[in-house]
Order: sequence, then structure tokens, then C-alpha cells
Amino acid sequence: MEGDVKIAPPVKIQFKENGSYLVTGGASGFGLAVAEWMSSRGAKNLILLSRSGTKTEQEKAVVDRMRAKVNVVMAKAMFQIKKTSNAFLLKSNLQCRL
Repeated sequence: MEGDVKIAPPVKIQFKENGSYLVTGGASGFGLAVAEWMSSRGAKNLILLSRSGTKTEQEKAVVDRMRAKVNVVMAKAMFQIKKTSNAFLLKSNLQCRL
């Protein structure tokens, strides 16, 4: 390999406090970890979208910890895509809890 490879210095990610951020799959697992990370980097308004909500007491505790610092909206939704004769139809059932 010719020459040196230059690596850019790491950039600290900071979210806007007045922004709102939708995290799909945000009530558990990787999505919840991402939401918690975002809240530690300035995100103050999080919408956690999930089909089933939190599943364990540990996940509920993470959400409660975040709610002490940021606005968290839990949104349950189920999306279906149906093919019609010449198009696709997106159908949803969305419920939000503040």
C-alpha cells in the first residue's frame, strides 16, 4: 500500500435539545440502547416506537431513568403493507402514551 492512511479524529455527536427524535424499535434491545445513548448526548424529546413496548423490568427502569432527564413518548404501532392491483397500501395502528 502506498502512502499513509489518514484517519479523521473522532467527532463527538451532539443532538439538538429542541429536536424530537423517533427511534423505531426503541422500547427494547438495541433501539432502547440507542435512545439512552441519544439522551446522554443532548436529545431531550424521544419518541420510542415499538410493536409491544418494554418487555422486562430492566427495560422499564431504563425508560424511567431517561424520563427523569428527557421527554419520552412511548408509541405502539403495527404497520402492514398490502399489495393492491397496482400499488402498495400502508396500514397502521398507532397508539401513544406520554
